[in-house]
Amino acid sequence: MMATPAFAIVGGGAPSTDGVARAVVTIVGSRGNFCTGALIAPKVVLTAAHCVQPGADYKIVEYGADRQPKLQDVKTVAIHPGFRMQAMTDHVATADVALLQLTAPVAGKAPAALGMPNIPIQVGGRFTVAGVGVTVRGDGKSGG
Repeated sequence: MMATPAFAIVGGGAPSTDGVARAVVTIVGSRGNFCTGALIAPKVVLTAAHCVQPGADYKIVEYGADRQPKLQDVKTVAIHPGFRMQAMTDHVATADVALLQLTAPVAGKAPAALGMPNIPIQVGGRFTVAGVGVTVRGDGKSGG
């Protein structure tokens, strides 16, 4: 998924070569939705609250040594108590964040390095953004 050609990335860009994919996971829901998450501890994923709404089951897609996808159970979903779906759909700021507790660590992944106080953020600085999504805006079938 991280090896997607640059032309397939919505908004342009280039595939990352800095290893950022090691913390990126795909979350799939029982309603057919999928989202990006970031592994922040061996069994904890940070994601957007709008991705993991109540009433559905969620799993993490992981790839074994055979490179075939396997689904791993999400044990618990914790949505920020300040999140309001209506605010998000109205384009009003809300606490769109959630944590997923996994039943086991994700094979082949490593938690993201968070809070790097010795690397200041500067105007005009460069950042790597990684995730899964659609390659054609509005077309869920183009996702992965």
